[in-house]
Formats: sequence, C-alpha cells, structure tokens
Amino acid sequence: MRLDRLELQNFRNFSNLTLEFHPKGNLFLGRNGAGKTNLLEGIYYLAMAKSFRGGDEELTQFGEDFFRIKGVGKGMGGDLHVGITAITNQGKEKRILRNGHSVIASEWVGT
Repeated sequence: MRLDRLELQNFRNFSNLTLEFHPKGNLFLGRNGAGKTNLLEGIYYLAMAKSFRGGDEELTQFGEDFFRIKGVGKGMGGDLHVGITAITNQGKEKRILRNGHSVIASEWVGT
C-alpha cells in the first residue's frame, strides 16, 4: 500500500494532525520529543492494528478516552480508505474500517 494521507486524533502527543505524503518520499526532522517516533508508530498501528511500544491506553492522549487514525492511499485493489478508532476508557473497544466496511483485526493485517 502507498500511504498518501494520514490523520491522527488524540494519538500520543498529537491532538489533531493531518499529513499529505509526497509519492517519491518523505523526511521527518525534529527535536527530541517532537513526535517523530509517535508519527511512525501511528503509521505502524494503521498497518498492524497494534502498537510496537505499548497498549492502546498508553497511546491515547492524556485526558482523552479514544484515539483515531485514518489513512488514504492505494492498495493492490485500488483506492483505499482506512481507519481505526480505539476507545480506551471502560469499554475498551476497537473499530476498524476498510473502505467504509467494518473488519476484524485478523482480516486487517496485510491490507
């Protein structure tokens, strides 16, 4: 998949972030603690429906009870609109959407 657009809401240190990626490549520069690894973790989470660093509760911005990650790109089957919303308060629910249709995590990996 080629990721063209990424949106993060209440994810780690990002309240609301929208990025448009250049098709030839991108470079992320910033001071320590600016969120470069958090950005990469958001992309990883979008691909794998889990983090490489911690549980969903740790990913939610302080004081919030959910986070959302959305991506737009191209997959093998054409245009792809994907999104994951994780509710991390008492209910602990994760919703994964691929082109508007709900899928489970095991169907998600590899998208």
